[in-house]
Amino acid sequence: AARSAGESSQRDYRFNAAAAWFKAGKHREAADLLKNIALADRNKREDVFMGLGSSLFRVADKPSDESEADKAASREGALREAGEAVKEAARIRSDNETARHDLAVVLQALPDAEEQALTAKLTAQYEQAQAGTIANEMLANQRKLIEELPAAFSNVSPAQIQALEGLAEKQKANAQLWIPLKSKLLNEMARQPADTNLQQQIAFLNQMIETTRDQMLGGASALRDLDPMAYRSAQSAEKAVYGFWRAVAPYPFLLQEDLRAQTNLIAATPSLKPDAAQRQPLKAKQDEAMALTRLFAQRFGETVPEAGTMQETGVGKQVSDAPTNAMDQTESQQKGISAEDRKKILDLAEQATAAQEGAVRAIETGDTPNALIQENESYRLLKEIEKLLPKDKSQGSPQPQEQ
Repeated sequence: AARSAGESSQRDYRFNAAAAWFKAGKHREAADLLKNIALADRNKREDVFMGLGSSLFRVADKPSDESEADKAASREGALREAGEAVKEAARIRSDNETARHDLAVVLQALPDAEEQALTAKLTAQYEQAQAGTIANEMLANQRKLIEELPAAFSNVSPAQIQALEGLAEKQKANAQLWIPLKSKLLNEMARQPADTNLQQQIAFLNQMIETTRDQMLGGASALRDLDPMAYRSAQSAEKAVYGFWRAVAPYPFLLQEDLRAQTNLIAATPSLKPDAAQRQPLKAKQDEAMALTRLFAQRFGETVPEAGTMQETGVGKQVSDAPTNAMDQTESQQKGISAEDRKKILDLAEQATAAQEGAVRAIETGDTPNALIQENESYRLLKEIEKLLPKDKSQGSPQPQEQ
């Protein structure tokens, strides 16, 4: 009927069609019709927007064959649109109690829908990532944020406002990485052998994660408020993230962090103070670098079996599968760790630890020249280890971090 009717009658017929779709349970079709009416109608009609809000609210909870991430995103989007439609109805007639009630219902459901959409999106995005990889990304992001904060605070308005708002978004996004990381950590703990304290440990881990995430989100809010205390909050969050990272980082990441720490120590040691109290922070950093070397050796030894992980190349394979040139052959042979290299890496790690112990003793006594000798030696040994590790990009080998 609408096809051959005049403009005003068309609107009525199409509205009736939307009402029929709605009663038939076809809420998406009803919403699409009502959207078209709302866009084409110069005089905004309260009933159109009320109907649109009701249709979209039902679309949000309708089952679908989409993936979990798409389903959650669709639900959030439908609820947002429903809220805007009901708001418009309330603007057209301010005494519309039904519109106010419906708006309250939508606003109550929206935060949960937003959280579900974010969780589903991040879970899908990091489905194949290991916990250590996610933690490494979070730590790198937090450190970069801390590096950018002083320059942002030194700006004058309006540049300062824009810079801090941008950093606030980065801090919020980094805090949300706890969603996939938490899921992987808790799942890993749940797979551990039965323990009488397991549930308590899971509860404690969950609480620690949520506390750190809330702290990071609070830091994002402080940045939006131009609060200088946000810098201290970001530093505190970095320490918490580092603690989690240290617990789950695979051995390549531990080695890169060790190299970073040792590089910074070499740069800081020439300014070593004669006062014992002032030497303590430098000693603590060298102690941490030494702990990283020991942790690297432990995880490397647990991950790589004594027989090594070398892959056979060219043996029992078709000609088409064999390397085509010398470069391909070299890369193919570097995809594993031989038993000989495994032993050599562990020996080098032991030597690096001994050098770091020597650096700690030299720092304690204020012997700057000897401290530098030991620090440079440990750095050299760590670089030797790095050369022996396979350079397989497909396994996400980490790049050295900036000093």
